[in-house]
Amino acid sequence: MKKNVSGCSIEEAMRLIGGRWRLLLVSYLLDGSKRFNALRRDMPQISQRVLTLELRALEQAGLIERTIYPEVPPRVEYCLSAEGERLRPLVEVVKTFGLWLKARPETQDPIAEAGERAIGRPLRLYNSRSCPEPSTTYSSRDLQDSLVQARAKFSNYAE
Repeated sequence: MKKNVSGCSIEEAMRLIGGRWRLLLVSYLLDGSKRFNALRRDMPQISQRVLTLELRALEQAGLIERTIYPEVPPRVEYCLSAEGERLRPLVEVVKTFGLWLKARPETQDPIAEAGERAIGRPLRLYNSRSCPEPSTTYSSRDLQDSLVQARAKFSNYAE
């Protein structure tokens, strides 16, 4: 893994959980142990190679555990470690934030607007097949409440 250059705590956190797939993998493992192919089915856009590399990086960081059962053929399961469980409040906040972003009208998305101006056509920023639409809408107040709750949960871990 890359080294923390600035010494910033946010950079350190993003070094471990940043990227497209790592926090998503953690969110799928919050429900319990999963085998490699189950994770692959949950994320059909990820290649086998990238999934393997991301699982290894999370294992090396101590966020997940890999269990090999002595069977024929061998069975391997992945689950969150105690350290990985500490990411639960973070996943909840990011999920709430993502639902709030998806509920906004498309015209309020500055990234999409900038991309449309640059290439002259609408951009598709997420895959709607793998990420179902929310059944309710979320306001900025909902997001603020979630952030307050997450701060309270994280302060318990800091002790």
